[in-house]
Amino acid sequence: MNNTGGYEQQGRRLLGEAESLLESKSGFFAKIFGAQESKVEEAAAKFSEAGNAFKLAKNFRAAGSAYIRAGECFEQSESSHFEAGSKFLDAAKVLKSVSVEDAMGALQRAIQLYTLKGRFLQAAKYNKELAELLEAEGRNEQAILHYEAAADLFDGEDARSHSSGCRVKVAELSALDSKYDVAADLYEQAAVYCLKSDMLRFGAREHLLRAGICRLCLGDDVGSAAAIDRFGSMDASFPSSREGQLLDNLQRAKEDRNVDDFTEAIFEYDRIMKLDPWKTSILLRLKNSIRSEEEDLT
Repeated sequence: MNNTGGYEQQGRRLLGEAESLLESKSGFFAKIFGAQESKVEEAAAKFSEAGNAFKLAKNFRAAGSAYIRAGECFEQSESSHFEAGSKFLDAAKVLKSVSVEDAMGALQRAIQLYTLKGRFLQAAKYNKELAELLEAEGRNEQAILHYEAAADLFDGEDARSHSSGCRVKVAELSALDSKYDVAADLYEQAAVYCLKSDMLRFGAREHLLRAGICRLCLGDDVGSAAAIDRFGSMDASFPSSREGQLLDNLQRAKEDRNVDDFTEAIFEYDRIMKLDPWKTSILLRLKNSIRSEEEDLT
């Protein structure tokens, strides 16, 4: 049986009770007996319950608003700052389905609170989540800022694998924004991190391939050739791997300004490994640049 209407009414009632508690906290007797903080915490609990009721009623905008009010009340209590962060996160979760912008605002408030109170792992985790929301909205520059913030916070907590993952995202988005030098450096750093671990070293090939593709996009044939040679010294297995062979073939085709060889190298790789959207996008740009150079020569 659907009881959304009942939950909606319950939410409205709880909102009213919470507002009444906030109004009563400023009364004469409350000031004399120092009851303001306890009233605020009671109001916060009521706002939170109202948020739960609205959530059950599937009124997600009202639920988000109630959770934010709860968080704001908890913020006023020195002993309840972590509860405040939790309520802002609750708001972000329900608001995602009705307003991504409002969800990001709630998430930002939680991040600021966790950072201020030294809960750096939580701040890192939710910076990453905010970056993912921004990326999904196509706001890559802002996403990069939050991936970088998450990486720095993870580094501070010695969570290296999480930090490396965030920096790989910065590399990915930077390349899509044509910042190939930044992306190449970050991919190489990720490869170095992977090569330090027997469990992760296989993943270094992907990072080196992407770094090499970014080097090719910079248009410096000598520099890209030197970088690709360096990759072999970093990982002795790379030159004979599918990734290494693809990169070598791409480099040769680019140096020769040969679009057909470039296309054939990609086709042979894609038959077995399949190109992901990032590689497809960046390699298409590279192919077009080679075609332009080829036409200039003729």
